[in-house]
Amino acid sequence: MADYIWTESSATALEMAPRIGATRFGDGYEERAPAGLNPITQSWSIRHVAVENEIADEIMDFLKARVSAVTGLEAFDWVPLWATTAIRVTCRQWRRVQDDDPATSSIDAVFVQEHVA
Repeated sequence: MADYIWTESSATALEMAPRIGATRFGDGYEERAPAGLNPITQSWSIRHVAVENEIADEIMDFLKARVSAVTGLEAFDWVPLWATTAIRVTCRQWRRVQDDDPATSSIDAVFVQEHVA
């Protein structure tokens, strides 16, 4: 399992959306229950702001290497900035923007938690 070793900038955001199944009955009553064993999945919008282009290249290469014709999308371990333990995530979307300074770039990516059985 690969490890994401780069520390994100402080503009990183966490989004959580619980998956809840609901059954509505004719008298207005609704019964709710969590959907599945892991009803809450973390989705992180991470940012690397004004990183040197060499580091930005490393990050981009790491994310591209997680896409495979054999396995599809490989998960990796990452420790969020305000956490102490790693979570397993995948990244399906990222972008790199050239900064005003030609020696730096900024990277935005979305990490989605993978639930391990």
